Amino acid sequence: MTEKLQKAAAIFEPITPAQEAVETGFEEILESPDFRRLLRALKRAQGFALYFVRCNLPVYRLELMARLRAIVGRPVIDVELPDDFGFLSALEQAAHASPPDAILFITGLERLVPSHDPQKRHQALDILNWQRGRLQRLHRPLIFWIPESIVRFLAEGAPDFWDWHSGLYEFAIPSPLRDTLFEKTVKTRELPEENLSESERHERLALLHSLLEEYATGNSPAELLARGRIAYKLGILYEIAGQSGDARRYYEQARDAFEDAGDESEKARAYRALGDIWVDYGNSQAARQYYEKALDIRAKLAAQEPNRADYARDLSVSYSKMGDLLRSLGEGSAARQYYEKALDIRLKLAAQEPNLLEPQLDLVVSFYKLGLISPPPVKRDYLNRGLQILRALQKNGKLPPANAGWLAIMEQELAQTK
Repeated sequence: MTEKLQKAAAIFEPITPAQEAVETGFEEILESPDFRRLLRALKRAQGFALYFVRCNLPVYRLELMARLRAIVGRPVIDVELPDDFGFLSALEQAAHASPPDAILFITGLERLVPSHDPQKRHQALDILNWQRGRLQRLHRPLIFWIPESIVRFLAEGAPDFWDWHSGLYEFAIPSPLRDTLFEKTVKTRELPEENLSESERHERLALLHSLLEEYATGNSPAELLARGRIAYKLGILYEIAGQSGDARRYYEQARDAFEDAGDESEKARAYRALGDIWVDYGNSQAARQYYEKALDIRAKLAAQEPNRADYARDLSVSYSKMGDLLRSLGEGSAARQYYEKALDIRLKLAAQEPNLLEPQLDLVVSFYKLGLISPPPVKRDYLNRGLQILRALQKNGKLPPANAGWLAIMEQELAQTK
């Protein structure tokens, strides 16, 4: 495996099966007709030539580029297009600074033609279509590395530019690599996305978008679930970044995939997430509708399988979410009913698994929320019960750093309670 691939893959905490899948897949690709044709074209190309290479996964694309660079026998210049409408000028600058026999490997075009932003996409495609002569005057072979999603946009939105291409070479990601990356980065229900730096978040977004394209066409229950979970993770990342519109779009895509797959539990998660988005928008009525849909599903699942602790916890989260919404609307009495239902479930779960961290933290949340809507004597009791749990966790070294601030919050709230 090349050094570049190792560096890029390390962002996603690679495991040995993924690395083996990459190596195995490339042994097949090096013998594929498309690879041989692409290599032959790049060796022979003189002056201006236009090629497209379709490869969805950034890590895989880097390896392809590295393999070609090592054997093509001429200079290769990497050009990452800027995310603005001056991208042709950036391409011209790179070409003019390159040797006369150089090949330009161009990436980043997908950011200029996003599916979710028609206005930006049309403007970029118009530039490519009407100013394509600027590319011809570079007198260099140009190889655009693109994901599958923008092939149709290029062919339909910039037909004259597209018709100039001398070849479209397509490299699918081997299923073992695709599935390994999905298992490692998507299938888990934990949410490490909250702890990513901005650069790490952008890298994770690129990976998830690539995986979503790889799972875009399959309609088996497993593929639909994979598509839904990838879209859900994308929604989380965009929500963390404050891009509520994009988050809503991917949560809706997740909901539809989960519905097609027949997975009610996952569909309820998507409904809950959509409720959160509408809360952010300030639309309490829409939020309530989504929270109620999630609650109905989760209550049904918990009743059908009363021994499933995960179903019970999901139900408690839905009760708590409804309580939050009603409290924000000034309906304290109704909010209390939902908070108490959540607390009843969490007390049972904590009693069943006293050594698990999550039930203890859930109890703290319930005690705090009930305290906020209770008269002073009852409020103090709830806050003290929550603090007792937090202090015990802290004493035993079990309080996560991310939750350490809860102690100060609850202590301050208790001090202000007369």
